Amino acid sequence: MPGAKERTDAVPIVSQRLLTLPEAANYLGCTLWSVRELIWKGQLPYTKFGKRFQVDRRDLDELVDREKKCLGTASRSRWSARKEYD
Repeated sequence: MPGAKERTDAVPIVSQRLLTLPEAANYLGCTLWSVRELIWKGQLPYTKFGKRFQVDRRDLDELVDREKKCLGTASRSRWSARKEYD
């Protein structure tokens, strides 16, 4: 609108470094119980402030990187197998 002042006092959204367990589950796309199991098994470090458990987003990213698997060139993908029949 002409003459309307733009709002300059808006606070920028900063992504949190520490996530609650439900937020971590959402971030990973798994269940809350899966996140708890990762903690219990010692595969995911956590912090505890009072009664609140939190996990570091960086640790979640490292977990994903550790779990990544690549198939070798010798394995056949479903796409290459499909081409043989087309």
